Amino acid sequence: MKITVIKLKAHITIFATLVFIVVSGLLFNLIHSVIYTSLQFSFNAACRMALEGTFAGFNNEVFEKYGIYLLKDAGSEDIIKRLIKDNISESSLEFTELNTTKDVYITDNNGEHFYNQTLDYMSHEGISEEAAKYANMFKKEDYGQKADFNDDMEKLNDLIDADMSESEMRDRIKEIKTGGGISSGDLSADIDRKIDDIDGSKASESSVELPDVPGDLYDKMNSPDNNSVDEILKTERISEKNINNISFTSYASESHDFKKSNNVGKTFINNEIFREYLTLKFGSFTGRKEESELLDYQLEYIIIGKKSDKENIEGVTGRLKLIREGINVGYIFSNSKMRAEAKALASELFGWTGNPVLVQIAEYGIILLWGYAESVADVKALLNGDKVPLVKNESTWHVSIIDLISLNYEPDKEKTNSGIKYNEYLRVLLSMDNVDTHVLRAIDLIELHMIGKGDESFKMSEYIFEKNITAKCNLPYGRKEYIVDAEYAYSNRM
Repeated sequence: MKITVIKLKAHITIFATLVFIVVSGLLFNLIHSVIYTSLQFSFNAACRMALEGTFAGFNNEVFEKYGIYLLKDAGSEDIIKRLIKDNISESSLEFTELNTTKDVYITDNNGEHFYNQTLDYMSHEGISEEAAKYANMFKKEDYGQKADFNDDMEKLNDLIDADMSESEMRDRIKEIKTGGGISSGDLSADIDRKIDDIDGSKASESSVELPDVPGDLYDKMNSPDNNSVDEILKTERISEKNINNISFTSYASESHDFKKSNNVGKTFINNEIFREYLTLKFGSFTGRKEESELLDYQLEYIIIGKKSDKENIEGVTGRLKLIREGINVGYIFSNSKMRAEAKALASELFGWTGNPVLVQIAEYGIILLWGYAESVADVKALLNGDKVPLVKNESTWHVSIIDLISLNYEPDKEKTNSGIKYNEYLRVLLSMDNVDTHVLRAIDLIELHMIGKGDESFKMSEYIFEKNITAKCNLPYGRKEYIVDAEYAYSNRM
């Protein structure tokens, strides 16, 4: 038998072997890469799910009542570690380390994140489009203009002195003008013009008939005793609650930075939306939200910031009287009949002195007092739950000249059916103040609510809005370390 021997060249075998090795190596590298990528993805997902799972433990009471997500920082890292380990328990990953790189607190940057959450809440509730309806009701600087009336009242009171001669009175007027003058609208120029018209003659008599007027009436009208907050509100109706022994966020000297606010989102319209949130979530004198609160007059606290209900309602009624006084005095000056009545009363009180300048000045003092008396009636009506229009007319005016003489500053119930109510005036007052202050005081009230519910250690400054972590693990097959940077914020939920 003939045997045929086939000879193959060795380089083909070597080439085939090399190709097999390369293909096998590539295949195993691909498999290894897929495994490592899968493990890395698993660890990434585990870290993020742990963060989300931790943030799911938000304070339910605050969320239900105020629509705000809060997570207490204390113990959150232990929860994250446990959840990461649970999430990778079925894998070959070995969790080694967790570090917090940054925590963002709800009170940081003057309560920026609380503020932003309220905007999100209002947007979800569909209320945002209604929020700016009072925006142009008053300009912010109007409050300062109304405050001028108090200064003018003091200056006029100094001038209404029956023992002062006409020349002394004119000199005193010149001193007042040099020191800044009467500042309420056109009142200064009006006084000058009327005094120049007198030229030493007697003031003209008015045909208005008045009842007998006691000589000390002006002093009685100018006395604050009959128009204190106790008289306006009736003492038994004022809450005696106070928080003098409680420390809360806006009074904190440590913790986080409450002073610097650079939130570019605090635009005019967003501020109005936030203020609408305040009126929706917090109670007031005429609209309490919950009897168990540590302070009953919550919107008043946001506006005034005192530690007792009485101080806060006093502050608000004072501001309301100031606003109403300015508007009411303006209306009296525009009403010729009321001007004549004021002049007649001034003549009745001071005409016996024979000093026309004194009578003229007394007229203006009476107008200011009349505007003040009407403002007292307005505030009483508002606190009774009635309405008061921004600008009065004869059909909505309460205090007549007879009422003024008899010190009767009670509102007429039949004249309180038009205008706006107490809470809407509070809305105006809110628009006059700095929104940063309101943010912190709203945070105070949430703390007080939780303390009243029994959580005496509750502090908003201990609650986080966002958490950033660095987590490490060892991958198998070489124990290679893998690092994940992860973050989570409640804004992810919105």
